Amino acid sequence: MNGNTGHALPVFEAQEGIWLAQRVDGSRQAYSAGQYIEIDGPIDADTFERALRHVVAETEILRTRFIEDGDTVLQIVDPPAERDQPHSGPPNSEALLTVVDLGSDDDPRTAAETAMHAELLQETGHTTGRLFTHTLFRLRPDRHIWLHRYDHLLMDAFGCTLLARRTAEIYTALLRGDTPAPTDHAPLRDLLAEETAYRASEQHAHDRRYWHDHFADRPDTPTVPGHGSTALGGGGGTATPEVLRATGHLAPDAVAALRAAAARADVSWPRLVIAAVAAFTASLSGSDEAVLSVPVSGRTSDRARRTPCTMANMLPVRLPVTAGTSLLDLARHAGQEIGALLAHQRYRGEQLRRDLTWPHGDRRHFGPYVNVMPAAGETLHFGAHRGIMCDLSSRRTEDFGVLVSGWTADEGMRITFEANPTLYDDDWVRAAHRSFLAFLERGVKQPAVPVGRIDTGEQLPPALSDNATVPGALVPELIARCAVTSPLAVAVRCGEVALTYAELEQRVDRLARYLVALGVGREVRVGLCLPRSVDMVVAELAVWRAGGAFVPLDPEYPVDRLLFMVADSGVRVWWGSVSGSVRCRGCLPMTRRWGHVGVPLDVQVVPGQLAYVIYTSGSTGRPKVWRLLMVGWRTWLRRCGRCWGGEGVTALQFASFSFDAAVLDVAVTLASGGTLAIATKEERADTGSGPDDHVRRRGDGECGAVAVGRAGPGHGAGCAEVGAGCGVAYGRSGESVGGSGAGGEHVRADRGDGDGDRRCGGCRDRGRG
Repeated sequence: MNGNTGHALPVFEAQEGIWLAQRVDGSRQAYSAGQYIEIDGPIDADTFERALRHVVAETEILRTRFIEDGDTVLQIVDPPAERDQPHSGPPNSEALLTVVDLGSDDDPRTAAETAMHAELLQETGHTTGRLFTHTLFRLRPDRHIWLHRYDHLLMDAFGCTLLARRTAEIYTALLRGDTPAPTDHAPLRDLLAEETAYRASEQHAHDRRYWHDHFADRPDTPTVPGHGSTALGGGGGTATPEVLRATGHLAPDAVAALRAAAARADVSWPRLVIAAVAAFTASLSGSDEAVLSVPVSGRTSDRARRTPCTMANMLPVRLPVTAGTSLLDLARHAGQEIGALLAHQRYRGEQLRRDLTWPHGDRRHFGPYVNVMPAAGETLHFGAHRGIMCDLSSRRTEDFGVLVSGWTADEGMRITFEANPTLYDDDWVRAAHRSFLAFLERGVKQPAVPVGRIDTGEQLPPALSDNATVPGALVPELIARCAVTSPLAVAVRCGEVALTYAELEQRVDRLARYLVALGVGREVRVGLCLPRSVDMVVAELAVWRAGGAFVPLDPEYPVDRLLFMVADSGVRVWWGSVSGSVRCRGCLPMTRRWGHVGVPLDVQVVPGQLAYVIYTSGSTGRPKVWRLLMVGWRTWLRRCGRCWGGEGVTALQFASFSFDAAVLDVAVTLASGGTLAIATKEERADTGSGPDDHVRRRGDGECGAVAVGRAGPGHGAGCAEVGAGCGVAYGRSGESVGGSGAGGEHVRADRGDGDGDRRCGGCRDRGRG
């Protein structure tokens, strides 16, 4: 270690993964580990410099450089340079510490934060020079911030904490004129030997079996509606240092409630926080489970836990979440899952991805990450003065993540939201941050309340602009795909009329071109006042294909109500079957003679655009308008597609086409490749029959009898803008799904007890329960 020449060592698995990732990305900006320590008191810069030299001299990883040897990389551990010997110091040697005096700045704290974030973006060479920096910002004579930042090849967050503690210890000893106690770091060579032995051990094989069994089904990673796929190469997961952030604090009284709730659940407080993040993530995505990425230290031996270096690992945790689950129950489940994760934490996440070829594409995270850092907020002492540790690492952010620190008595617990700016914007991040703080605060104060009843009082905005595009198909594209993959399958039928997917696609295409010829474009409102028939479905899909938004108008409504809806919604094109009953000034009428097939149809439907406008009765008797965006259907396709979609599955469309539920039926069933069976006017008028009776009467082999009970307007879109519960009932033919009343306004969401039972409210299959 102290010879005149450096010695070469292989790299840790964690280092190899970072090296390869840096080569793929072509940048090291997103791979910095660091902390800053807020020191409440004066600092002697010369003594601090001596302390840093002592730390460098005794810490092998800080004297390491890296060289490529073909397709492999080696680390060379150099002996301490003369300039870094503990007895050396300024002004006769190159300084390790940069001192920046901000005392004359109008806002020294903000200036320091700006400088620290800029420092994270700086790149250093792997083969020459130091791979770390130390900066001391002097805000005023009795207030300092110390930033220590490392290339991730050298250090992870755990190692940063070890070095911060050691530096404070040595500085205090030198300030008092004492000799610092010797270090207890293990040689890197010994830790590498441990890693080699683990890869050849039965424990490694046992860990591998655990992870393969736990994620054999390669679960999809739910995404937040409106924010698209996070697959790299599609614009969604590109690593970027310009991460969006929102930071705040959980108040001290809420921290006390958090700790009390964790004790009640008999889990540690970090595990309860992870459970809360899982519940919040599932609510954002509309999924019945959450898959999160959780960073762990990767250290299981005493030698590894006391040696600064990079060994951290990223592994998935998977938690089922239903609206009826309490935070206490979810925390207990999380306690078990995270306990198992820690028991198997040495198996590398990179290897798991290669083993399972999951997640799909070039993703390196298994889902949104949650990083609970109990050491952040820890108090150190620099002589007689207190220092508080804060995290300042740069991370690869493919989607979004939640960072949770320890706490201080005066500020509480620091909580930060981070998000990929190619998927989200500042408004969304700030709103999500406020919403999670409210969710956590209210949840820990009433931990036995079902998580679905925790109201955050926050409405999350869509992060994408109206003109933005995201990877992943929207409903019109998915339905068009079904015409290619299953052209002869029956798409929609009503009475004796039935259309295959190929026939549906042909009619939709012709009508969409006709609409474009009439001037329909993005978000142009098209009024549809048609009887219950396949024509209504064709018209809705054609309006979407043309880029417009439809306004469903029930021809059985009073004329005055229809006139109000047409005028209020701004309908510009009209197709009505009730001749003369409604006269729309300024509206262009449609006819059944759909010409203009040569009109180009090159409209690009984007997630943030308006999809349709519906009206409720309103509590005052005046119809109330709801405007829904195209993007919201992604949530319900994930939640319900496997239950009432898919070739060979028939969904009974029973609700009025002027109800939101009817659009849900059309979108989910046809985008999933199922058959939409429209109940005729006569069938709906049969008050002695429920939806299940119609299923049996039709002889459908497997039919989801769909009717809306307790859901409010907008439930179908799954939009964060609306956020109502789902009251959808459905089951196989012959099972009781309950319900009565035309339009499904009073249908109960009962479920049968047959083996094939499936229900909404998470759409949980029994086989997965």
